[in-house]
Amino acid sequence: MLFSEPYLFVLAISCVLCIPLGVAINTLLATKECVVSANQLIPSIKEDLMVSVDKVMAKSLVKIESARSAMEAAKLMKTHKIGSVLVKRDNHIVGIVTESDIIRRVIAVERVPYYVPVEEIMSSPVIGIDRQRPIIEAADMMNHHRTRHLAVFNGDSVIGVVSVRDLLQPVSVDEF
Repeated sequence: MLFSEPYLFVLAISCVLCIPLGVAINTLLATKECVVSANQLIPSIKEDLMVSVDKVMAKSLVKIESARSAMEAAKLMKTHKIGSVLVKRDNHIVGIVTESDIIRRVIAVERVPYYVPVEEIMSSPVIGIDRQRPIIEAADMMNHHRTRHLAVFNGDSVIGVVSVRDLLQPVSVDEF
C-alpha cells in the first residue's frame, strides 16, 4: 500500500512551512476546499507512522574532512546528487554541511569557496534520529531544529542521512 496523497500533502506542508504536523492537519481539515475528510486522513497517517526512518534514508554516507574547502563539498554534493555531506575529523563525524550552508555562509557573503574550510560553515553537533523511529518523528524533529537533514543513528554509529526529500517519497509498506 502506498502513502496516501493527503498524507504526503500534509507532511509537505508541515516540513516546508516549519509547522507541527498536527497544526498542518487541522489547517487542512478546516479549509473549505478540503476534498478529504478526517476519517480518510487520520487512519492513513496512523498507518504510515509505522514506517521507520531506516526505510527511507540514504544509506551511502558521503563524508569530507573538516579542513577541506566548501568548493570540494559542493562538488561532492553535485557528483553524488545529494544536498549534504557529513564532516569528519580524525574519523569521527563532527558536523554536517548542506547546500544551504554554502549558499548562506559562503556565496551570499561573497567569500571565496576555494578558501573556506567546511569546519567554518558546518552545523555542529549533528542532529540525528535513531533508525527505528517513525518518519513522522523525523519530520517533527526537522521542524523543531529548522533543518532539512538528519543523521540516522544505530546506537552511536551514523548509518545514513534522511532529508525532507526522502520523507516525501512514496514508500510501499508491503516492501518491509
